[in-house]
Amino acid sequence: MKNHFSEKKLRYFIGETIKEAQIAVSKGNYPIGSLIVDEKGNIIAKCQNENATRDDITAHAEVLCLRKMGSKRLAKENGKSYYLFSSLEPCGGCGFFMARTNIKIVYIASLDPYRSGMSVLKKSTDFSEIFKNINVVVCDFLDLATKSKLLMRDYLIKKGKKEAAKIYE
Repeated sequence: MKNHFSEKKLRYFIGETIKEAQIAVSKGNYPIGSLIVDEKGNIIAKCQNENATRDDITAHAEVLCLRKMGSKRLAKENGKSYYLFSSLEPCGGCGFFMARTNIKIVYIASLDPYRSGMSVLKKSTDFSEIFKNINVVVCDFLDLATKSKLLMRDYLIKKGKKEAAKIYE
């Protein structure tokens, strides 16, 4: 599958998700950042995970970006295409929400080695119809993938979850 953006642009967008993840963790949230980009490469929404600060289990970075966009802009029938970037593979719940939109590709810094989500659902024959119009692309930037995983590792260590943290090393 051909990427919609140049390697330089992809790296920039993934780098922005890492910055959002760093903001999230500095506030006590899971270190995950996301953004939504239009076809021309304009950043339309930029968010970080806010589960802890909002006391809201649905305040995932991806979901917050979708909320910023609004259902009219993300409606499949409006003919526009959007691209979501995330510092770590979106969970299954976020994947289901994204599959109902006109987001064409989800670019990620890294698969989640602990709690795989959207990539596994996309491969499942049970959900092939739901995920047929959305692709998941793992960007090939080892340094940014490592930053993403280390942010999660350090966050889990701080939360006393040392066994889970080892998976991100």
